[in-house]
Amino acid sequence: VGEENSLIRTERLTVGKENSLCRTERVTVRAENSLCRTERLTVGAENSLCRTERVTVGEENSLCRAERLMVGEENSLCRVERFTVKKTRCAVLSD
Repeated sequence: VGEENSLIRTERLTVGKENSLCRTERVTVRAENSLCRTERLTVGAENSLCRTERVTVGEENSLCRAERLMVGEENSLCRVERFTVKKTRCAVLSD
């Protein structure tokens, strides 16, 4: 539990050059404790699904969740949620 303690876990599954599934989890314990999880699913160069969740426990506690779904260059769905609580610990992160 120092300033440089961190746990990083990465899983990647690739099927050919187009299809890939990448999941990264990172836990860092420092002055601003944070938990960041990223999941990305790419099918070809056009279709992609990216989901990011971040929880920070510091002076400005925040929970940020972003989901993006792209189908081709034209159609896109982007959803971003952010929750900030100052001087209070964050609530439990759940899917």
